[in-house]
Amino acid sequence: MKIRRALARQNPNPFSPKLARSLGTLGHVFEKLERPADALSCFHEGIQVLRSHFLALPEAHAPVMEVLVTDYLRLTKALSQPKDESLLAPILARLKRRQRRSK
Repeated sequence: MKIRRALARQNPNPFSPKLARSLGTLGHVFEKLERPADALSCFHEGIQVLRSHFLALPEAHAPVMEVLVTDYLRLTKALSQPKDESLLAPILARLKRRQRRSK
């Protein structure tokens, strides 16, 4: 993760989405290890990293964002943690628009 973070800092356009995917994968590993708080942190960070890319190009990044958001919301509920509403609001709105268009 250290290398992915460094690459994303140096050149965000190509590397931030890859970092977000890696954070999602790490979150799933933490879940398998029964470390849900660490998994939640990974999903949250993944959403933060991918947010600007998703809002700019939702079709390109929607599959990863949908997984990150779904897992994040599931764990916030399971752990009785508050959701980061300011982070999620524009993302959820864009995901809803995308779902309406696909119907």
